Amino acid sequence: MNTSNFDIDDIVKRILVDLTAKAETVIKPIALPEPIVVDEKELVVESRVLSLSELNGRIDSIRKITVSPKTVITPSVKDMLRKRNIEIATKLPGNFSVAKKNSTLWLGVHSSISVSLRLSEQLKKNYGLTAATFDTLLELIDEAERQVETARGIALSNKSATALRLANRREKIRAVLGYDPKQTQADTAELAANLLVVDPGRVGDFRVMEIIKNYFC
Repeated sequence: MNTSNFDIDDIVKRILVDLTAKAETVIKPIALPEPIVVDEKELVVESRVLSLSELNGRIDSIRKITVSPKTVITPSVKDMLRKRNIEIATKLPGNFSVAKKNSTLWLGVHSSISVSLRLSEQLKKNYGLTAATFDTLLELIDEAERQVETARGIALSNKSATALRLANRREKIRAVLGYDPKQTQADTAELAANLLVVDPGRVGDFRVMEIIKNYFC
């Protein structure tokens, strides 16, 4: 099958819009918001999908694009923005706060794991952290939501995927999953993350410290 005539961005956009329409009780025409030029250097996009068609002719002088947290950015757009060295930022809700990079860290641990003595000593020595232990993931995330208003949180759990989902349902939390130090740094910067979720048993004590270092820098 010859795919040369297919626009991948357009296909992705049509699929996502179609799925959104089917999920609604009453199907209505979907009007996608147009990108807004805040100034000559910044473009704000609130559409569900950011494809090349939305950016056509709008980014000659742009150095930063701000998107909605739910905006899907197509691969072609990511490649193009990377080549042009254009920053991608996330527009946060009005009631969302992010602790500053130089703020203190808070550490919460799900009781389903046992933090090694070596890791505990390193966390205490490097960051002054003493873990608060919680019996359930809900209790852990509840406390994380309270803490991230003044500190950047770290949650250790062997159910990291579940913890991540629970955390990102909270209005005040923007959580990232820590599995690779460099990727953690990139994800934290892109999402303005204030909670890091890590499974020490999966990544190992040494990598946990590297991940936290890149999250906190």
